[in-house]
Amino acid sequence: MKKEEIIFWILFIVSIGVVLWYLLGKSPSMEQALLILVLTLVFKNSLDLRTVKLDLQYTKSSVAVLEQSVTALTADVTELKRRVNAPGAKSK
Repeated sequence: MKKEEIIFWILFIVSIGVVLWYLLGKSPSMEQALLILVLTLVFKNSLDLRTVKLDLQYTKSSVAVLEQSVTALTADVTELKRRVNAPGAKSK
């Protein structure tokens, strides 16, 4: 497990504990219980956003490689057309 995942699970367990503590009485206020829960969710969303960002960077690099391949293919096809249409080219 990564340290971010460990922190998330610790925050999640703490937030569940605070919510249960609130429900059972003699607890922090509702705002304090919600604050811990919201902080946990915000932390989880930031982790997910980081993962999406990494996936997007990988996709961008893959698209760049694909673009280069298509450009090279276009140049090859243009060269083949030029050779076929050149004067003196053998025709069937």
